[in-house]
Amino acid sequence: MSDIKIVGIGWEGNDYLEKFSERTSWDVTAISISSSRFDLEKSSSKIKIDIASDYKYMIDGWSPPHSEKLAIKHYDEIFQALSDAELVIMVSDIGDADGGGATPLVSYLAKDIGAVSVAVVCFPFYFAGQRRRKSALDTLIKLNSAADYVCLIESDYILSYCPPKTPMTKAWEIISNLVAETVSQILNCYEQLKSDELFLQDIKRRK
Repeated sequence: MSDIKIVGIGWEGNDYLEKFSERTSWDVTAISISSSRFDLEKSSSKIKIDIASDYKYMIDGWSPPHSEKLAIKHYDEIFQALSDAELVIMVSDIGDADGGGATPLVSYLAKDIGAVSVAVVCFPFYFAGQRRRKSALDTLIKLNSAADYVCLIESDYILSYCPPKTPMTKAWEIISNLVAETVSQILNCYEQLKSDELFLQDIKRRK
């Protein structure tokens, strides 16, 4: 398997991962993490982790704390999926239940195995409501200590550059493309840094 893992977390995260996978030629291992079996069934990822596998039916009212507890129960499975990685890039919407709950945990696990951890996350639109945006802010605070690097994509900021009355489906497509391009640029930087002796020494120290 590749020493680079791209992890899609939650509905939006897996959508971003699929968009990246469609357009990339990078040798990476794609990992999908979700509490939705539907998300995982449509995913093309090599590794799929159903954090709600203990539940026969989907439960209404998933929340980030709930998803975090589910992800903790699958700690060993996630750890094993990341175990040989040197670089782990997580993509998610941190206003989403799974994205908000599981992304910090995956970040901590990536650092535990000695990998460079990068979170590429989207902050929810203003119309998602204050509760979801507050939850996303709480997750962002956790990520700032959990991940080595955090790349935040502000959905409202992107939307402000779209023409008036842009359909939301088009706005989502723009954001998905932006996430995919961001991941590609991170991989380009990583490839260049691998020729830097100090960077390689840092990777060895982590291991």
